[in-house]
Amino acid sequence: MPYEYSRDNTTVGDTRYYKGTYEFYQKGLLRLRELLQRWNKDEAEPPYQPEVRDLTEMIDWAAPKLEKLGERDEVYISGVSVGSLRYLKAAALIQVLEAEEHLERDRGSLPDGVVAATRKRIGEMKQLAQVPILSRYDPADVLWEVAPLPRERTASVEGGYEWDLFVSYASEDRDPFVNELVAALTSQGLRCWYDQFELRLGDPLRRSIERGLARSQYGVIIISPRFLAKDWPQRELDGMAALEVNGRKVILPIWHDLDAGAVRGRSPMLADRVAVSSGRGLAEVVRAILAVVRTRANGPAL
Repeated sequence: MPYEYSRDNTTVGDTRYYKGTYEFYQKGLLRLRELLQRWNKDEAEPPYQPEVRDLTEMIDWAAPKLEKLGERDEVYISGVSVGSLRYLKAAALIQVLEAEEHLERDRGSLPDGVVAATRKRIGEMKQLAQVPILSRYDPADVLWEVAPLPRERTASVEGGYEWDLFVSYASEDRDPFVNELVAALTSQGLRCWYDQFELRLGDPLRRSIERGLARSQYGVIIISPRFLAKDWPQRELDGMAALEVNGRKVILPIWHDLDAGAVRGRSPMLADRVAVSSGRGLAEVVRAILAVVRTRANGPAL
């Protein structure tokens, strides 16, 4: 469908952010407005006037408040609307997408330490794009009007994989567990194929997922009662199993809200694998995944 302006003014309650966090969103709002204003300036009939108006209202509302606040003070928004939250998410993601584009463009000329630091910073930015209240909503559609065009990336020199991890899960487990897990993994510098980050409006779903599977070194499977009840995650699991040839280990299972007996009753193949339970805490799950990815061990998964 062609792009059309819309804004959902439904209020969803109050929210608050630390000054530093909101300054990150404010920077993204300014960047979005700058990109849209370029098109408005160049076109005989400015195509993005309502969007620029919305962004300007949000920017002008926050600017004087940010100037007065201390570093640990909070920006409080009373009666925030869905439309405003979608703009905030778009503001965060435009910075993520541009940072990833710059890293991809310059990676060959950058020292390894700079690349690692940039990946960590991008991971932290992705966390801010997925804080609980923003994770419920898609970014404002206008983001895809000005976001960097997706480019066909070459495989990473580290083992020939574009992503370290493909994350497969049931949508009901996304908030908060999967969001928090992916945020923690990306903050450690791991490249995660996660549909909240990698799928864009208009992407062919099946082809994008197959590409993610094929170009990921490992597949993290969040196995829950919701996962086992769905067809699509099972297909992703089958795709990962098909990649396990010549001794290659791909599947890294995480048991979430179930035990070994429940897994064995539904999927004997998964029950025979060493897994880590989310009940042991997020830090332990991340530690177990890092131990596999960073050592490239060939033993039992996790």
